[in-house]
Amino acid sequence: MATTGLAGFIALNRTFHEFTIEEGGGDDADLIRVPGQRDALHWPDLLREYRVILLSEAGSGKTMEVRHIARALRLEGKPAFFIRIEHVAHDLEDAFEEGSFEEFKAWATSGKEGWLLLDSVDEARLRDPKDFERAVRKLGRLVGVRHGSK
Repeated sequence: MATTGLAGFIALNRTFHEFTIEEGGGDDADLIRVPGQRDALHWPDLLREYRVILLSEAGSGKTMEVRHIARALRLEGKPAFFIRIEHVAHDLEDAFEEGSFEEFKAWATSGKEGWLLLDSVDEARLRDPKDFERAVRKLGRLVGVRHGSK
């Protein structure tokens, strides 16, 4: 992904690996590497997927990188939005840091492909443990996606 027009961002050329949840482990299940996957994934690979969850340690630069990806997509003229998940449940209109609620509504009804990049800066900032679920359901309703469907 090019960094043209995104002053101050240093591309790390980060690599990603696919993991799955250990079967039968319940809430305490371990993440395990997907068997047979040898090559590392990069941002273009992730952006071709329907849904992706990025997990890494606090302070690893996820927020800056995800915001950068949203900006880069927008510079390419693609509908992309960067949203803080902790704001969605209570104040969706002001949760957008890249893009706007008005642009989001227009995209959601357009039927066009788009990217919704959510970030949870600090899970401790969630007012209620159910806020994450509420936020995802609210966004799902707005884009017409039902829980459990593609």
